[in-house]
Amino acid sequence: MNTRLTLVLVLTATALAVGVLLTQTREETPAPADPTHRVMSFDPDDVVSLELENRHGDRVVVRKDDSKWRVISPEESPGDDNYVEAFLSRMGNLLAKDSFEPEEPLSEYGLDPPNLTVDIGMSDGVRHRLRVGSRTVDRSSTYGATISQTEVFLLPNLIVDDAMRMINEPPHLAPAARETP
Repeated sequence: MNTRLTLVLVLTATALAVGVLLTQTREETPAPADPTHRVMSFDPDDVVSLELENRHGDRVVVRKDDSKWRVISPEESPGDDNYVEAFLSRMGNLLAKDSFEPEEPLSEYGLDPPNLTVDIGMSDGVRHRLRVGSRTVDRSSTYGATISQTEVFLLPNLIVDDAMRMINEPPHLAPAARETP
């Protein structure tokens, strides 16, 4: 067999294999959340308070004093600005994977009473409230609803896990960071 022909066949087969792999990878990549499934939208710089409370009454309250965050409850201390601001940035542009008008009572989704409530206070007095419910049957999302809307959202588990973590590990500033000038 001609060496040139063999080389052309090998290169063609390689190019086809790469094309197939790229096509399969593109098909497996999940589509980004549809912006029409916007749950919350606010400027994180305008937030002055953050309150999270779980179904058992465990609660974290964080307030902004001047430009610094301060944990008020469960134990008063300086707050970790980076931790709080990163969380608020994600909440400020929260998109759901999907949404639907519920046919069942909200209790069927863990929303009445909610497993977690997130209350965000803005400098102009507006409050954004999110009720967080149970995980979906396939555990790929978590049910959520705002106080002002009738639809139920399928929230990304990551943001819900972050909110739950904030209750279990309040965003206190580490002692070593407090001593830094």
